Amino acid sequence: MVGSKNGTYDVEALAALKPDFVVLWAQTKSDKAIAAIADALKVPVYAVFLRSFEDLDKLALDLAAVAGKPARGEEINALVKEEMGKIATVVDRIPAQQRPTVYWMWGDIFGTAGTTSSASDLIEAAGGRNVLTGWKDAAAATEHPVVSMETLVRLDPDVIYMWYNQDLDPADIVSGKKVGTVDFSTWRNLKAVKNLKVFELKDPFVYDMMTGRLPAATAKVAKDINPAPFATWDVEAGVDRLMRAMYGVRYPGFAPTS
Repeated sequence: MVGSKNGTYDVEALAALKPDFVVLWAQTKSDKAIAAIADALKVPVYAVFLRSFEDLDKLALDLAAVAGKPARGEEINALVKEEMGKIATVVDRIPAQQRPTVYWMWGDIFGTAGTTSSASDLIEAAGGRNVLTGWKDAAAATEHPVVSMETLVRLDPDVIYMWYNQDLDPADIVSGKKVGTVDFSTWRNLKAVKNLKVFELKDPFVYDMMTGRLPAATAKVAKDINPAPFATWDVEAGVDRLMRAMYGVRYPGFAPTS
């Protein structure tokens, strides 16, 4: 699978890998990169753009079919559904008015999860409410909208949840540091900051919610944003259970189960 840098792909570097099949992130079927890679490498290209959990289900089925093991895709989706169901049994007992509003922070800081996105689905599955549901702007329904500081202050989320960022930690936000071009001292009056409700998915592999590891990310977010209902939930045990069933390895350490 390849990702873009500033919207472009290094086709020469990709060709050097001699792939038989390419998976890339593309917002539309007309993305020029799809045709460019297919024409240059003469291999099939599968474009992914995940807006919901349903898209993730389809991705698992499609890639399993490409690998010649369609039944495995069904197995993975059934496993994910089972694990997500366990989380839902706890979340369903949280009254709607007690579910915290969450600002999802991608690496571009003011880029967030739109209301039509897999990250927004994750927030809801974890017992939260996407704070952008309160933003009366058409951009709120896009997959990756960018908000202004003024909008963020107006929305005033209960929780800030960061995707993995090697240059920024929750402590930087809480302490009001300046990181890159962003001065987080201007964030000090946000409820999430004042109440120390700033979290991060620190392991981008284990907690990659755009894969079958979705339940691991959901459980981690759920326990962080709803600590009381999930007080007895063992996130690491859940990751171990998932890793054993999905990959045949233990967690942590990733030692083979047999």
